[in-house]
Amino acid sequence: MLKIKELLARHGKSQRWLARETGINVSTINSMVNGQRTYLNVKEEEKIAEALGVNPKELYYQGRNQS
Repeated sequence: MLKIKELLARHGKSQRWLARETGINVSTINSMVNGQRTYLNVKEEEKIAEALGVNPKELYYQGRNQS
């Protein structure tokens, strides 16, 4: 499960901002944020992690606690 929504909130950034920074379509970002899409390809993972200044592993919930 992706935690992009939480990371955007923590950084005070919007989905549109992330789309502009990464070149990923805003509708794709929206699908990730709303849980309709639960995976990233390698390029998306790299771009999003770089834009948010996090390790790619931080884009995912770890273990059982996925709140």
